[in-house]
Amino acid sequence: MVAIRLKEIKSQDRLPEFTSAVKARIRSRLRQKIDELKAAIFGELPMSPETNRSIKAMALEMLTRHYFGPLKAGIVIAGFGEKDFMPSLLSYDIEEMVENRLRSVTAGSQSITPHNSAAIVAFAQQEMVHSFLQGIDRDLYQYIKKSTSTVFEGALDAILNVLQRADRTTARKINQVVRPELKKLTQGLAKEWDNKLMSYWGLWWRSYHPYQKMS
Repeated sequence: MVAIRLKEIKSQDRLPEFTSAVKARIRSRLRQKIDELKAAIFGELPMSPETNRSIKAMALEMLTRHYFGPLKAGIVIAGFGEKDFMPSLLSYDIEEMVENRLRSVTAGSQSITPHNSAAIVAFAQQEMVHSFLQGIDRDLYQYIKKSTSTVFEGALDAILNVLQRADRTTARKINQVVRPELKKLTQGLAKEWDNKLMSYWGLWWRSYHPYQKMS
């Protein structure tokens, strides 16, 4: 479990301000504190040297990567720059400071342009706002897309299982030809749904659109 969690944490992007040199300073400065916390939590629980190293690495990686917890806060900056004719918006996720550096990432951006005259951007309780604007809950929408793909794949598998009993060669050839086309079909269908959701409300703000990125 420790190795799995460490891998999950390392899959997150490194925070821009936390270079290798900064990471080394944090390791040196907090080594004793990490050991104390580890002893307080795990006590005398026996563990392998590899697990021991992984637990210490988790603490360091969590501090230097985009891996925020429940104490995360947000900052929104909106207005005109000195050379701007139209307003822009930047939002940041922040959580504590380490080695005199703020742990922060850009959460989104939006600019008003001749082609984008207005924008509705949600911050607190984003899921509720997005559900209202899009007319469907985000998790439900993702479930519909996933289950639709599962139904198509399952139907093909059922047909091939029956056909395989009579003719294995034909079943294999059909699988090789039809399955890639079926994948393209479901991806195209999902993309069409995404485009329809966007067109219903005219929301072209890419950074905040919850359904734009294909799964």
